Amino acid sequence: MIRFLENIILNYTFLVYFFIFLVTFLESLVFVGLFLPSNIIMFFIGLLIGKKYLNIYLSCFFSYFGCILGDIISYYVGIYSKNNSVFFDGFLLKYNNIFNKIFFLFKNNIFFTFLFGRFFGFIRPFLLFLSGMLLISINKILVPEIISVFLWPLFCFIPGILTGIAANIPNSKIFSFYLLCFSLLVIFTIYLLYYWYMYNDVLNEKQILGLSINVNKMKYLLFILFVFILFFFTKIISNSSFFIFKKMFYSIFI
Repeated sequence: MIRFLENIILNYTFLVYFFIFLVTFLESLVFVGLFLPSNIIMFFIGLLIGKKYLNIYLSCFFSYFGCILGDIISYYVGIYSKNNSVFFDGFLLKYNNIFNKIFFLFKNNIFFTFLFGRFFGFIRPFLLFLSGMLLISINKILVPEIISVFLWPLFCFIPGILTGIAANIPNSKIFSFYLLCFSLLVIFTIYLLYYWYMYNDVLNEKQILGLSINVNKMKYLLFILFVFILFFFTKIISNSSFFIFKKMFYSIFI
């Protein structure tokens, strides 16, 4: 099975790039994106990039193209929905919780909602859709839209790329473990920092991953996370496989 997939990737690479475009397009499309496990798919694409089956620049290009096209369609579907009262009222009734959550973020900070909201599966497909429904000008969302479209695919590829590179290094199980722990902790810390920034005024009333965490608990949690990130980072750079890893990582971009 693995050899069969390798043959497809090597002989029909253009189909893989089209698949990348299709995944990112559907992920950015309102409603559809909710049901697509794109982060998992993007991880495996990153794995293929790390193993040098795919070119990182072409993969990013088709990802950007898919994201932008999906966003444009979602934006104009939002405008149409605003003008269609039956659809608009039905949408509010069915997705009231999601709408209220994203509308709260829009009110607080449109720029950071676009910049970070794309990294959250339940928000991403609705960003441009709600912008259209709220009749937010394209000029107001253009800069954060471009930045978020540029960062999201690359950010999703990175864990897979790191895993793919580490898998090519002999006797690197411990190094791969350190790398995995470091990557997961960094992602979780970014999520907490974003959450803290957006919900700082009402943090005492909110929950994170089902746990009640107030401001003081958040500070302690972030401190512990930073300590562990620093610990795994020192373990990574002091490991004998790091030099090989660094060389292989640079080669991905050359």
